[in-house]
Amino acid sequence: MELPAPPGCRTGFTGREIGMIVRAIERRDCFGTARSVGIGDMKTKCVIFAAMILAPHAPAARAGDFWAPVGKNPVLLEPAGASRQENQWRVSAGYIYRDLGKVDFYGGSRASNVVLPRFFGGNRSSQPPIGGLEGVANRSYADGFVNIDISGSTDGLTWFWGHNSDAQVSGETLQFYNPGGRARDVSSYRNVEAPGSFGDSLSEGGPYVQLDYLMGTPSKLSWGPQLGFSFIDFDTSGNRSDFAAGQSFVDYDVTYRDRYALDGVIAPLAPYQGSFDGPGPLIPNIPSGRTTSRSVADMGSIDFFNQVQESLDVDLYTFSPGLSVELRHEALYLNLAAGLAVNVVNWEAENKETLYVSRDHGKARVAKEWRDRATGTDVLFGGYVQGTVGAQLTQSVALSAFARYDWNDSLEGSVGPSRFDVDLSGVSAGAMVTLRW
Repeated sequence: MELPAPPGCRTGFTGREIGMIVRAIERRDCFGTARSVGIGDMKTKCVIFAAMILAPHAPAARAGDFWAPVGKNPVLLEPAGASRQENQWRVSAGYIYRDLGKVDFYGGSRASNVVLPRFFGGNRSSQPPIGGLEGVANRSYADGFVNIDISGSTDGLTWFWGHNSDAQVSGETLQFYNPGGRARDVSSYRNVEAPGSFGDSLSEGGPYVQLDYLMGTPSKLSWGPQLGFSFIDFDTSGNRSDFAAGQSFVDYDVTYRDRYALDGVIAPLAPYQGSFDGPGPLIPNIPSGRTTSRSVADMGSIDFFNQVQESLDVDLYTFSPGLSVELRHEALYLNLAAGLAVNVVNWEAENKETLYVSRDHGKARVAKEWRDRATGTDVLFGGYVQGTVGAQLTQSVALSAFARYDWNDSLEGSVGPSRFDVDLSGVSAGAMVTLRW
């Protein structure tokens, strides 16, 4: 179908003029081109007529485009928030707070393998010169004596004896005492608990950076690769004690009391002392009974215990390559992502064990000390899911908040006699400022 030319417009154009008009349409510069092709002050409808003729040669305008004059030349205006390209780069930076699992230390002790000397010896006792209860003997007491006489007291009797007080005689019994005995009782203990442990929950924050490339329709649904990076450092420490040992002693003064049967013999009035050669009243040389009593003379103790201090310092770098899907509604958007979590972990652990000794429950002093230090770098893998809610503030700037969960391998290591286990899985949350282009 042919279109009638408006009055005053020419319908014949040269090839050069047609090319210039097509380029003018592409540049949205119809008025300037009208002058350049020699139609000068011709009304606008003439150029529009040419544009209609050449419309198949010009790119179609997108929905929402419209023309408006600026000075003498019309320009294309775009609605706010529209994008000229469907694929978009987006970089975000912000802060992430990670609530990880627990760190657990499990350890033995070096102190439990230490061989402690016997500081107080063993049990022992000493007896004054009062002889035993079997066989004859020379016996000395604080209030008298009973010795072997010239006959050797082979018949078990002796006249070589003496006492200092009549109170020592009670009926048919003569009593003597000697407080010169000494005894020491020694005891010890050694407690080694099962390998001790302590745990601590980990929560820390740090910087977070994210790069997205979105494809699709930015005003509706888009998708593409995503790469996130975060860094946190945390440290934890704890104390425990799993070894205790000690020795103690008690010294006693021992008093011996011996009884002799008079068997009808009338003891002379005190003080009385028989002679070696005799003669004199005969009494048994061997006591018919003996009792002892003890009173504390001295005591002491020595105690050992250990104190273990363990610490762990970790730098955690997490790279998160994944894929995301984003749904937009006007200025708001929801982004869901999932992918791989690659954790580079630099760690340093220390173990310090001190063996203390205390005398008589006094102030403890250091008896021995051990120190161990270990470092390492591990690469641990896992996965993540992340949800982000954002608002587009301007054509290029957005503000968003996100939450994610990481499943990661645990960090394991050892230092000295201890080992540790760190659970790197957990919930994270954060906020970001986003630039897009």
